[in-house]
Parts: sequence; C-alpha cells; structure tokens
Amino acid sequence: MWKYRSRTYDIIVLLNGVNINPLFMERILMSRSRIFAALLTGTAKVKAAWLTEIVHPPQNEEETTSLIEEFWPTVEKANDTSYRAESKVSKDNIIFTSKDKPMLRAEKEFIQRESTLTEFGWSWTPCMNEVIIVW
Repeated sequence: MWKYRSRTYDIIVLLNGVNINPLFMERILMSRSRIFAALLTGTAKVKAAWLTEIVHPPQNEEETTSLIEEFWPTVEKANDTSYRAESKVSKDNIIFTSKDKPMLRAEKEFIQRESTLTEFGWSWTPCMNEVIIVW
C-alpha cells in the first residue's frame, strides 16, 4: 500500500484515473545542475509531460533535440520510479521554457505550480492528447 506525502493539489490525476505523485520524479530531474526547475504535468490528459526550465534555454529545434538527448538518462531514471506506463514521459513530451517566459514564482522563488501549468497549457496540449493503443 502506498501513502502519498504531499499536498493534494500536487497529485496528478491522468485521464484514466492513474494518480502520480510528481515530487520525487521532479527532484530527480532537478538534480541536474543545468535544470533550474522541472514540473511534471498531465492532469486530465492521456499521458504525462515535463515542463522544464533550463539555465540556458534552447534557441532552436537543434538545441532542443540536443538537450533532450543530454537529459534523457535522467528522465529515464525518473521514469523508473513509476510503475505505471502512463506516467512515464517520452522524448516527445519534454517542453522547455524560454528566457522570455520562465516559470511563475512566488516569494522565496517557489514555483507557482497551478499558475505556471495554466500559463503554459497551450504548449503541450497536442502532444499529451494522443491516445496510444497497445495490442
């Protein structure tokens, strides 16, 4: 039996009802020195995605692809902490913030999770709504 230790609004509930506690997975990703902040998201979606703030954000598609490859072993390590396939993030579901639009923060630099996810919602909606059927 699992016992969640976090605020209820931190829990992600995917479209199929799977509950994910993102805090442990986020800590793994933020252990990388180049990652300033990371939010796992996916509430009411088919699958989860990462919204990631990098110290030096990518400027083009080539840099984005390079960063995803660089961080992929860490993403896989975070994925390994989850036992459900729906909560494992694929390379297509990693989104980076830009210098012009960082994550929203409150006092003491705490990330405002809900406000940030609402602000960036349009960025990942297409990649998270695909239904993957496994036969």
